[in-house]
Amino acid sequence: MKKGFIASIMVSIIAVAFCCAPAAQATEETAFSKSLGKASAGDAEAQFYAGVSYLTGSDGNAKDSVKAREWFEKAAAQSHTQAMAQLAKLYENGEGVEQDYKKAFELYEKSAMLGEEIAQSGIGKLYFFGRGCEKNLVKSYAYATMSGSTDEAALESIKFLFDGKLSDAELAEAKNLAGKLRAEAAKNKSGAGNKNVKK
Repeated sequence: MKKGFIASIMVSIIAVAFCCAPAAQATEETAFSKSLGKASAGDAEAQFYAGVSYLTGSDGNAKDSVKAREWFEKAAAQSHTQAMAQLAKLYENGEGVEQDYKKAFELYEKSAMLGEEIAQSGIGKLYFFGRGCEKNLVKSYAYATMSGSTDEAALESIKFLFDGKLSDAELAEAKNLAGKLRAEAAKNKSGAGNKNVKK
């Protein structure tokens, strides 16, 4: 009796799992299809979402860096700062596009100066290694810290990265520059009607 009861419960669970899986997938595809319709109609947020879906291979899509780049380009053309930052990453890594540090630098800089933190750290990295720009540790430090983050782990990483590489005068210059960049980015962000997804 007990074995029969357990077996019927297991059969029910398996049946529910098989019935629900296609429904969940259909809902996911429907949500993406709706978003893709908005993206095709020119909605920058939906274009960014489409780019992320193709970049990560989510929402029932196969991973496709070229399609991701195409959607990020459309959203970036509308000043979507996260799309600009993601597009810059693709150019930096040569993913879905030929590697181009100068193009990555331009996109990171534009996005960073509209307040996008991912772009700020991205351009800081390019300045640190001299990729797409002349190596400049003062600017690297300034961009890496311009968001004014209070994340202790991130600040410790930055401190470790620059330890012994900047003189006291250079560090003071970098902190001063970070403050100026932060103020300029805040001004740009408020004036641009920044299109962003908050994480």
